[in-house]
Amino acid sequence: MLVFFHGLGETGNIYDNEYQLYHGGNVFQAAVNNSTFDGYVLCMQSQTFWSSFQYQYMTEIN
Repeated sequence: MLVFFHGLGETGNIYDNEYQLYHGGNVFQAAVNNSTFDGYVLCMQSQTFWSSFQYQYMTEIN
């Protein structure tokens, strides 16, 4: 599983589940579609900056 944390330029609201893929999302999609990456890509969306509680959620997914 690849977990992608977007940069500040890709912050969006909770109703836009694609804006975090604005820069480079097509790279992830192409890798999955052409089987170069055999797994899952989790692209989280944040409205501000990433903090410790969001990292804690990531560790719980494992």
